[in-house]
Amino acid sequence: GEKFGVLWALFICYGFSLTSSVYLTSSFFKNFGTAQTATFFFHFATGFIGGIVVAVLRTIRETNSLAILLQWIFRVLPTYSLTSGLLNLTK
Repeated sequence: GEKFGVLWALFICYGFSLTSSVYLTSSFFKNFGTAQTATFFFHFATGFIGGIVVAVLRTIRETNSLAILLQWIFRVLPTYSLTSGLLNLTK
């Protein structure tokens, strides 16, 4: 129902934001292969792993403030925002 539209909006916004993010980070490398590999691992580590870490930290009362801080830091990264949005859709 209503979550289907939100899911589509997440993927469309992710596509636009990831394209611009990859374009910006590619200027730091001279070799295309190195840029592609480094960008992939950076987005994987900060996006998917970071999203899961923040979700776990939010469930522990003592680390909730750290989770909120990390959430605001990671929020500018497209893959983290997608992961966070997908995790929030399951609630």
